[in-house]
Amino acid sequence: MDQKIFQSVKVFLEREKGCSNVESEVPISERDEAPDLVKVAKGRTTPKVFCRIDVVGGRLHKGRETKDCCTSVLELHCVEYKSPNDDLIKGIGQLLWYKFLMSAQNIWADRLFLYLLMHEGKVTDELGGFCRYFGIGLLQMNSARIVTEVVTPEDQHGLIAREMKMTCPKCFKNFTPEEVHCPNCGSSLTPGIFWRFADTFGGPGAKKTRVGRPGCITPNMPYEIRVTPMLRKVFQDWSKVETDWRARYGEKEGP
Repeated sequence: MDQKIFQSVKVFLEREKGCSNVESEVPISERDEAPDLVKVAKGRTTPKVFCRIDVVGGRLHKGRETKDCCTSVLELHCVEYKSPNDDLIKGIGQLLWYKFLMSAQNIWADRLFLYLLMHEGKVTDELGGFCRYFGIGLLQMNSARIVTEVVTPEDQHGLIAREMKMTCPKCFKNFTPEEVHCPNCGSSLTPGIFWRFADTFGGPGAKKTRVGRPGCITPNMPYEIRVTPMLRKVFQDWSKVETDWRARYGEKEGP
């Protein structure tokens, strides 16, 4: 990604989304804690990288506090940039692929937001409606490289997956989207939407997200960030996390 475009996205995520850390070309890969013998058996000594996200912004929130420790809540904002000549459909597919891979690799993200970044002249009402339907954020960048939000994303946790099927108005039977007419009575099929729960992210637990003692003013790096290359890349400058944490929580207890 062009550095000028990255800086524009970085400013947006910091100012509008409160991200303490923003990085480009962030890898989604295997975790470091995978057994070394398994890696050697597969012919690899380093975690496999599946793909790289154009820009990722992150922020650490204070979670639950017990008598022994303070836990944290992780928020991530992932941005996929498409130039005027790039394939729009491919960009949307990449965003959904990122979510699948993060879930498959058990990457910690209590709150996950996905964005598609387009140039101003390429943003349409139809595109905005599509993104809104699937909970994807839509950003536009003008000629001065100022990034603004057209569609606000939904937290990808707990979203409902929408499956399209074709329904016969007479038989009331469902068929695949490839069918146009009912095989039984010949009637024209109408599109229908079916819903299913789609959240496959799992929580890592308090032990792996702890940042220190109750009421801690400066957070320690949680275990999950230390063993996850993607998160380690995003939060490589831990001093920014500490500064943001102190500014919001100071010596106060609780969220």
